[in-house]
Amino acid sequence: MGVRQFFLFLVCLGIIIGASRAATAHLCALTGNDAQSISQYNQCKADLTVSGMHPNKTDEPPTEELSALKLENKQLRLQLEVIKSRLFELLKDL
Repeated sequence: MGVRQFFLFLVCLGIIIGASRAATAHLCALTGNDAQSISQYNQCKADLTVSGMHPNKTDEPPTEELSALKLENKQLRLQLEVIKSRLFELLKDL
């Protein structure tokens, strides 16, 4: 195993571990602009949507804050996809 392969393995492992740690969190805060932070944030948000973990929501019309958060979520998902594709491109070269 070369140094480059080992480094990429560690990066992938870090992302997986970071995502699994975020699954147990109940407060979601984006702490950085790197792939691991974005992955943790998205996993936390997904965890919060699991039914039964939180009180039932009332049927309120969407607010500006909700719309802004949805837009931010879409942007973060796009950033994550770009990072994933770059990582896969690097892995293909090995």
